[in-house]
Amino acid sequence: MRHLISVALAVVGGVAIFVCLGVGDIRTRKAMLEPTVAERAASLDLALGVGLLVVAGLCYGFLLLSRISPAGPVLLGAVFATVAVLEMVSPATYVRLLPARVLGIDGVRAATPSTTLMLAVPLLLTGFVFRRWRADEAEQEAYLHPLDATW
Repeated sequence: MRHLISVALAVVGGVAIFVCLGVGDIRTRKAMLEPTVAERAASLDLALGVGLLVVAGLCYGFLLLSRISPAGPVLLGAVFATVAVLEMVSPATYVRLLPARVLGIDGVRAATPSTTLMLAVPLLLTGFVFRRWRADEAEQEAYLHPLDATW
């Protein structure tokens, strides 16, 4: 059950990371085109872009650092790596499979393949943290020492 919850969290978190990263990057770059520093600092695009990048970072941090099963993060890492390699090897296929506008949001596929690949590596490495594959330690302790009860 914990593996299914982990996969569900990875699906939701992965979509949030990918969309927030792409849209946040576009908004931030758009704000950087403003001619003066004062206009850049007062730009709603800059605030929205930075906010979306922070949300993407929080979702990514949750998937990496929480005590959920690594099944979801490893699966998400494999998806991110596949998407990055697909975009590098065959950009036409990538553009055909993933539209630029989803649910009225522009810039969904704006995340660069190098960034997506960089995000994939730590997610894949969570599969090698063997402590994360184990169930709750309290349950494990009770299972390993059933005669250790105090009466």
